[in-house]
Amino acid sequence: MDVMQLLVALTTVPVMLGLVIESASTVGIPTVIGSSGRPRSGRVVHYNGGPLTWGSHANCRAQVRQMHAYHRARGWAGIGYHLLICWHGVVLTGRGIYRVGAHAPGANASHVGVQFMLGGSQRPSAAQLAAFVALAAWLAARGVKASVTGHRDWNSTSCPGDHLYRRVRSGDWGSGDSGDRSVPPAPTFSYWTVAGVRVPTGDPWLLRGMRGTPVLRLQEGLKKWRPSLLPQYGADGSFGQETEDAVEALQRARGIRIDGVYGTESAAELRRALSSSASKPSGPDPLVVDGRLGELTAKAVQRALQVEDDGVWGPVTVRAMQLRCGLRGRAVDGILGPQTTRAVQRRVGLTSRAVDGIWPSVRAVSKAGIVTLNSGVVSQTTRELQKTVNARRF
Repeated sequence: MDVMQLLVALTTVPVMLGLVIESASTVGIPTVIGSSGRPRSGRVVHYNGGPLTWGSHANCRAQVRQMHAYHRARGWAGIGYHLLICWHGVVLTGRGIYRVGAHAPGANASHVGVQFMLGGSQRPSAAQLAAFVALAAWLAARGVKASVTGHRDWNSTSCPGDHLYRRVRSGDWGSGDSGDRSVPPAPTFSYWTVAGVRVPTGDPWLLRGMRGTPVLRLQEGLKKWRPSLLPQYGADGSFGQETEDAVEALQRARGIRIDGVYGTESAAELRRALSSSASKPSGPDPLVVDGRLGELTAKAVQRALQVEDDGVWGPVTVRAMQLRCGLRGRAVDGILGPQTTRAVQRRVGLTSRAVDGIWPSVRAVSKAGIVTLNSGVVSQTTRELQKTVNARRF
């Protein structure tokens, strides 16, 4: 074990005056991501693109965890950056400098990817600049060359933004005496008005530990969508465990990644759910026949099957579906696979050519039989299912 490996095994490591490096385990991401490597040809500077919210350092760690989840959702091994520098001047370990990165094609194996945790028109803080300078010396002691390039030097992108890129070109990183010393400005939040409430668009993210009007508007939107949510504290403007649970309930019901963070994907689903609720006539559903397998369709199918209409398709729902579609014996296993999908397709009247056992609206089925829905996909099977449920023929 060399010095770097020993350091990242610790929790929060003060390396030298003005530089603090936190290990991946302290940040809350895996300590081994991707394949081993030794990028030593220099650093590539990145930024987030969209502005990030600031607050306690716990919020910085949460944002890195969200980036890790987002990169995994894109099919990568995990977060692509080797290191990240937050507003407070703390270096957070991503992959670490002994792994191949996933930050800039052409530089992943040779260069250390360093992200400044900011975006949009946000400027680096004095603490970030000081940490970047101190990090250069720390990396040099481990064989990393002094070369600094921007992401746009490698790929067609606006990253790392004009301000940081001017510093890349000039080599002027200051000594910690430059940069914005003020309290970080609150990023501008935008909203949609839907079903009589204003809901945040999800950029910047909202996550646990945050407070203020954007959180209040999110909570009001969640209560409008499902009044039973937030039973203890209601819409109080504080993003705590109860709000995180409510966001996860939305994500689970809409078939998207469940992480409790309110980003653009969650915002789009909340907007869609509220729009559907606002247009829903009184009395039993008639479903909007749009081919999207979201919460309303999932619940309507459960009511047609006379099982609990919680919007979550598990073995009980699937077993009832299998029986309704004529399957018997071992085929009634509570697992939504190709055989069950073909039975559903025949039940809703698809032509023999269209009965292929493929249902794009189903993202995944866990080993326990829990179905993850993909409400963003339009499917012919779902469209015909909605028609059949509306006609009370399912």
